[in-house]
Amino acid sequence: MKVLFLGQGRLACLCLRALMGPGFKERISLASIVTNESFYEGLRSENEVCRDLHFISNHVRNEQLILEAVELMGVDALVSVQHKWILSSEVISSVSGNVFNLHNAKLPDYKGHNTISFAILNDEKNYSVTIHWVVPEVDEGDLIKESIIPISPEDTALSLYRKTLPVAESTFREFLDLMLSGDVPRSPLSGGGVFYGKTAWEPNKLLQLGEAPEAMERKVRASYFPPYEPAYLQVSGKKVYCLPESQEANPWHKELPLNKSEWEIGLRE
Repeated sequence: MKVLFLGQGRLACLCLRALMGPGFKERISLASIVTNESFYEGLRSENEVCRDLHFISNHVRNEQLILEAVELMGVDALVSVQHKWILSSEVISSVSGNVFNLHNAKLPDYKGHNTISFAILNDEKNYSVTIHWVVPEVDEGDLIKESIIPISPEDTALSLYRKTLPVAESTFREFLDLMLSGDVPRSPLSGGGVFYGKTAWEPNKLLQLGEAPEAMERKVRASYFPPYEPAYLQVSGKKVYCLPESQEANPWHKELPLNKSEWEIGLRE
């Protein structure tokens, strides 16, 4: 089976390593990748077989290049993990609808961005990793697999994200077996859910002294994902940063971003 992979970041790195690893590399051919340049260079550096891998930059929307790659390389399926752009019906039809996406949240409840932060803010008890069929609407395709992760009362956005990584990888492996079997299930999503835009979380970082302590504490935990800016109070025109109790001495601004793969931030395992 020939696959075109779309995505970037740590989750995409884990999934791509699984796809190219034992048990799958003999049955799946990676025909092309749509990603950023640093992710691509890291992949090529780690895998000699990828030195000549066909590359499409995701810096801009790249529909025509994807369509050309599908036709020229005989691609059977598109697999997406945190791809930047919505795929059109034309692209989806080019592989007879065989387009799949890993979404690191429960669907349809949490569509879009910063879903871990919103799940903590909403005091959810469980979180989910979801794999679904892709349609032209964001995070709307039929469900294939869902794996559930308990959220503890102490979880921050960072600690919950860490919990999702091994679950996402194992769920992705299970999906690959289903895809290779040619028997990928599809269950319609139930309910409308909420779509969170890229900037929707930012207002929640600003704490108000009049808020309930429990709500403030959830915002602090939900905003903690170093090196990105944490929650803060505005005092005399200055930001006073607020960290979870267990992280008060942590130099959060010096941390490496966990959601980026080492391919993208210049590290090697």
